[in-house]
Amino acid sequence: MSTIKEIACRANVSIATVSNVLNNTAQVKEETRVRVQNAAKELEYTPNIIAKNLKNKKTHTIGVITEDITAFNTPAIVDGIDEFRDENGYHFILSNLRLVKHFGHDFDHRNECFNLVNIAINTLLSKQVEGIIYVGHHYRCINFVPAGIPIPLVFCYCFSNDPSRPFVYYDDEQAAFDMTEYLISLGHRKIGVVAGPLNSTHTLNRLRGYEKALYRNKMLYSPDLIQYGDWDEQSGYECTASLLPQGVTAIFAMNDLMAGGTMEKARELNYSVPERLSVAGFDNRECSSFYTPQLTTVSVPFYEIGRESVKILLSLISNPPYQPKTVKFTCSIVKRESTGICFQESV
Repeated sequence: MSTIKEIACRANVSIATVSNVLNNTAQVKEETRVRVQNAAKELEYTPNIIAKNLKNKKTHTIGVITEDITAFNTPAIVDGIDEFRDENGYHFILSNLRLVKHFGHDFDHRNECFNLVNIAINTLLSKQVEGIIYVGHHYRCINFVPAGIPIPLVFCYCFSNDPSRPFVYYDDEQAAFDMTEYLISLGHRKIGVVAGPLNSTHTLNRLRGYEKALYRNKMLYSPDLIQYGDWDEQSGYECTASLLPQGVTAIFAMNDLMAGGTMEKARELNYSVPERLSVAGFDNRECSSFYTPQLTTVSVPFYEIGRESVKILLSLISNPPYQPKTVKFTCSIVKRESTGICFQESV
């Protein structure tokens, strides 16, 4: 790799003149400018952008910390981050904590999490990143990110107990409300729910949406029509076995995997979908379009959430001081073959 000194020798000018030409920082005679540019081209000179940025205290690099890159929502979020930072001339360094792989899904209260996050943040700071995006495995309050980080930090698909830190997420409650309203619009009056774990923020928010839709339509809420699973297909199968004898004509599963279990149990008991039982899911995972029949579900804008997170971060980098900001995205219903008009009276 050639140096400024070599260019100066080739063009027979001073190092200062070469610097002024390459950085366009001072008036230089046109003849001299052309001679320097030609010398740089002949020597295949490549500027050291990193050194230049460090001198200017700008690296145009951000850090992205993911709790687990294998989580179904994370790749789309990171893709959104990647596209927006590229459009704005930034680089990014990805740190994948692999918390699910290390500790399983229940890792929030482990001391090891604090240590891993602290190491990741210090490593990114040592690489001179100008800001950090923390991508949660699922939506909840993050309590193991250390305070006092000296650069902007945006929480994505999660939030912090520090009110000064901005975060980006989506409206779980409204999405569940909209799906329940849709099932009611099809004539269903006894709608069962295959919920996630009771200690999940997603479960609680979606239950509120479900209850609000019932209330708005003057329908009674029955706790017997709520069965709690654990987000996997088997729990959807087992919960459905408890709901069908109660005469439900529709089941709203709080994720697509549990909805798959619901449809499997319905097939086993000869409940045709959607003629005898309508089934709806949540997340619009790839599998939802491969079920038979194809699954009606909620589409979550993970990609847009990623883009908005880096948009906020770059704004904070460019215009300090940091201002708290919250962005909440709305979801949409993907109507497919698994839901239909209710032609029967619930038992």
